[in-house]
Amino acid sequence: VEVAIGGAHYDLRQYQQALDSYGRALAAYTEAANADPNDARTRSLMATSHFRIGTTLRTSGAAAKAVPHLEKSLA
Repeated sequence: VEVAIGGAHYDLRQYQQALDSYGRALAAYTEAANADPNDARTRSLMATSHFRIGTTLRTSGAAAKAVPHLEKSLA
C-alpha cells in the first residue's frame, strides 16, 4: 500500500511525501526480510523500494543521495 501511495505522490511531484511512503515500505520489507532472509519476494520488494527512493531522490535534485539506494536496488 505504501508503495502505491508513494507512487501517487511522485506523480503529483510531491517528492517528500513520496519518500516518506517509500521509506515506510522499505522499513516494513526490511523487517520482514530479517524475519525470513530466504523470502525472495520480500527481497524483491526491498529492491523495488530502494529503486523508487533512489529515483525520487534523483528526480528531486538529490542525485548524490540517490546513488546508494540505486546500488542497493541492484544487489
